[in-house]
Amino acid sequence: MGKNIAEQIFAEELALIENEALKVAVTRYLNEAAPSYFWTAPSSSSGKHHSRFDAGEGGLVRHTKMTIAVCMELLRLSGMEQVVQGEAIAALLIHDSVKNGMNGAHYRADHPRLAAERWYTFVEKEFGPEVTYLRPVFYYALWHSGQWSGPSIRDNFERPQDLLAGIKVVHLSDYIASRNFFNKAVDFANEFI
Repeated sequence: MGKNIAEQIFAEELALIENEALKVAVTRYLNEAAPSYFWTAPSSSSGKHHSRFDAGEGGLVRHTKMTIAVCMELLRLSGMEQVVQGEAIAALLIHDSVKNGMNGAHYRADHPRLAAERWYTFVEKEFGPEVTYLRPVFYYALWHSGQWSGPSIRDNFERPQDLLAGIKVVHLSDYIASRNFFNKAVDFANEFI
């Protein structure tokens, strides 16, 4: 993959991040810290929790794009004004970046924690611990599995009250984008084509 793959593949999504410093940080994270398999892996090794749309090569990228499309719709709802759009999008861009661990060998149930911690370490080292976007993106990515967050998250991390709306938006974006009911809609539509 090319050195600036994030800018090529996620150009539209990165353009939705208003904060230029955050845009640079998430772009660099994807280009420098995400494992190379992220760009080619399917969204699900079993196909159990994802639609056919994001199965096969490049499925993880297609799933990530779909989460952001869903997020943009959710952010239009009343009560979501306090969620910073760019922070939610940044979290979705990184949320599955280490879904199969660092070596890509197999699915990791603790991937939300792995991605959030990798993000935090990368940004703290490259940009400093005082950047304002570090904390929300960390928690949004960390809790993206919502009620299915494993014990490595539930037992060790809080859900900060000031970030609950953003945590919910990121979780729902991932949840809705990963539903396999989309298969039924496509199959139904194909009956009439």
